[in-house]
Amino acid sequence: MNAIDRSAHIEPEDSSYLHRWVRISELLSTYGDLLPDRMHKMLQAYYSDDMSLSEIAEEANVSRQAVHDSLKRGEEHLERYESNLKTVSIRTALRRAVDHLNEELVTLSGYNGDPEYQKIRELLTAFSAEFEAILSERSQ
Repeated sequence: MNAIDRSAHIEPEDSSYLHRWVRISELLSTYGDLLPDRMHKMLQAYYSDDMSLSEIAEEANVSRQAVHDSLKRGEEHLERYESNLKTVSIRTALRRAVDHLNEELVTLSGYNGDPEYQKIRELLTAFSAEFEAILSERSQ
């Protein structure tokens, strides 16, 4: 990876750089198929394959500036899709809810002798497993 190519975005040491990288990668995996094929391939090469702007430009037979502009436009498209559809935000909220539910299930383990608590625990466990399956399916 060429450090000069990356510096045009945000310094790699900056935690917001990593946060942004993860966010765009997640948006790309969720909405990438909605992008024009060429733009999708460039974003995929940059964010998933860790190719530099120069490497992508050479492969696509375009200028480095054209790659940079395509990445910026692609990022804007992805953010606009998320702003309207909120798929990633909803998935994140559901993941937090499932994590919280699983944490709460641990606290119910002391009530194993009580049939009412056991029934609640079984229902919550089933609910959590169902959510996990939905989230896993939607992540693919």
